Amino acid sequence: MIARLDARNEASGRLLRRLGMRQEAHFVQDEFFKGEWTDTLVFALLAEEWAGPDAR
Repeated sequence: MIARLDARNEASGRLLRRLGMRQEAHFVQDEFFKGEWTDTLVFALLAEEWAGPDAR
């Protein structure tokens, strides 16, 4: 599972971390949005990490 978000969206970043996702990438000025270049963060979580240790 992956999630991408605007690096300025701190609330979403906190939520993804609380869900157990880890930040995998920080792309600098990679997207042009509303007249400005913005950074993107990428978070990831493996399926077995989401299921937990008892799911195996």
